[in-house]
Amino acid sequence: FDFPAPFAVKVTITDRDVDTLSRVIMCTQLHTRDPGEVAAVLLNEAEDGMLFKKDFDRCLRQLIPFKYLINEGGLDEAAIDELSQVYSAFFFAFERHENMGADA
Repeated sequence: FDFPAPFAVKVTITDRDVDTLSRVIMCTQLHTRDPGEVAAVLLNEAEDGMLFKKDFDRCLRQLIPFKYLINEGGLDEAAIDELSQVYSAFFFAFERHENMGADA
């Protein structure tokens, strides 16, 4: 996808990206949650409209409890670590400047 100016960003989505997203969706079941509920959790942790990594991580722990990932998602620690890396990459894709947060 090519985004027009002023953003002028090209995003390439690979088959691996689609597979990873599919695994995330199935393990977390976030797609079954009410979008307003998810947004409220994110906005509640935001500071002046900005969400920082530590706050984003706290939101994920609220939305997807560790016990859920093990009991319902059937994940082991290695899979949970991989999922954490995926969510970190997701956050950093929206952070405009390092350590400056992402728009909530």
